[in-house]
Amino acid sequence: MFALGLDSAVVGVTDYCDYPPQVSHLPRVGGMLNPAMEQIVSLRPDLVFMSGSGNLRSDYAQLSDLGLTVFVSYPRDLDGVLKSILDIAIASCDIF
Repeated sequence: MFALGLDSAVVGVTDYCDYPPQVSHLPRVGGMLNPAMEQIVSLRPDLVFMSGSGNLRSDYAQLSDLGLTVFVSYPRDLDGVLKSILDIAIASCDIF
């Protein structure tokens, strides 16, 4: 999001996010295995990003059931990473 120039749209980050430096002032919403659902919902995000290789399906289901739009990325190689970046840009443009 920051690389896309959409940093003003970021309302929360994981406990482990440390780059770019601007994330230091954003609310923390847990990690991949322990997302703080109430905190995430309270931030009223337009879009939640999840990793298919790290987040649990049950967390995806819970966020979706709460009415949040969730984007899941699951790159398995360099081409997948590049496709994920493009998909994130497209999803972000559709929302913002």
